[in-house]
Amino acid sequence: LLNIPQGLYVTRSGETVYVADSGNSRIQKWTKGASKGITVAGLENGTDGTDWSALSTPINVMVDEATQVVYVADTY
Repeated sequence: LLNIPQGLYVTRSGETVYVADSGNSRIQKWTKGASKGITVAGLENGTDGTDWSALSTPINVMVDEATQVVYVADTY
């Protein structure tokens, strides 16, 4: 379940959408036809992170489709 979704990135094919799920402090990847997203950055349980490996209120996301690197604008 998304909580305050902010930025979106849609792949060129339109098959995948990445969502900056701000209220859950994570990035979710949704593929066409999926009933739920997959956490690709941040903590799966939706809590704020306290170190470099977790997120705290991300507001935007971009993906380099050639390398699959996910770039995140994180508020805190």
